[in-house]
This record gives sequence, structure tokens and C-alpha cells, in this order.
Amino acid sequence: LLLNGAAMTQAESTDTQEKTLETRKVQLQKQQEKAAEATEKREAAQEKVEEKKTQLQEKRVENIEKACEASAQRISLWQSKYVNNQAQLERVTSKLYEVTEKLITRSLSAGKDTTKLEEALAAFKLKVATLKSENNKLVAALESAQGLACGESEGAYKEAIRTIQNQAKVA
Repeated sequence: LLLNGAAMTQAESTDTQEKTLETRKVQLQKQQEKAAEATEKREAAQEKVEEKKTQLQEKRVENIEKACEASAQRISLWQSKYVNNQAQLERVTSKLYEVTEKLITRSLSAGKDTTKLEEALAAFKLKVATLKSENNKLVAALESAQGLACGESEGAYKEAIRTIQNQAKVA
């Protein structure tokens, strides 16, 4: 009986060990499944993050392109404005020079002193020449800025815009 009890205890012990081993296998399998799920979730989250980064980068590039297009349009508008202003200045000043010179000629024929008027005309011509020169510089700066690629010129575009703005203040 004692042997029989010892055999049963040993059989029970083996049975318990097998159950414990089976339980551990199941637990290990569940842990592995949880780890696999966690890895999948982490990878999915990383994919979402990468997708968001890509979307943001694309949006940033799109915004830069829009800003560059708007800037190029402004530069073109400024350029045409200053070219038109220059043409109008030329028309007005040439007419003014013509009228003033006729006045000087008539005044001289009448025996009047025209030195102050001639000095004023010379000073005016000098100022107009300076203005034309500044206008030409501004138009040249605008043309050079149009040749630069906005967003790709390592700050040269931004510097060109600053130069144009400063030049516009002078002109």
C-alpha cells in the first residue's frame, strides 16, 4: 500500500509538473502574443508618425512654393511699376525741359535775367538724373531677384528682396 501510495504520489507529482509546464507554455505563448501585438501597434504608430511627417513636409513645400509664386508676382509687379514710372518721368521731364528752355529763350530775347531759372533747371536736371539712376538700379535689382530661385538660393533671394526694399526707399 505504501508503494502504491508512493507511486500515486509520484504520478500525481508528474501530473502536477506536466500541468505546471503546460500552464507555463500557455503563459509564455500569451506573453509572446502580447509582445507581437505591442510590436504591431508600435510599428503602426511609427508608420502613422512617418506618414504625418511626410504630409507636413509636403504641406511645407507647398506653402513655400505658394509664397515663392506670390513673391515672384510682387517682384514682377514692382518691376513693371518702376519701368512705367520711369517712362512717365521721362515724358513729364522732357516736356518740362522743353517748356522751361522756351521760357528761358523768350526771357533772354526780352532782355531779362535768367540765371536763377537756368540754375534751378540745372539743379532739377541733376535731381532727375539721380532719380533715373536710382530707378535703373532698382529695376536691375528686380531683374536679378527674378533670376534667383526662391527657397533654393541659400538666403540670396531673401537678401535680394531686402536690397530691393532698401533701393525702393531711395528711388
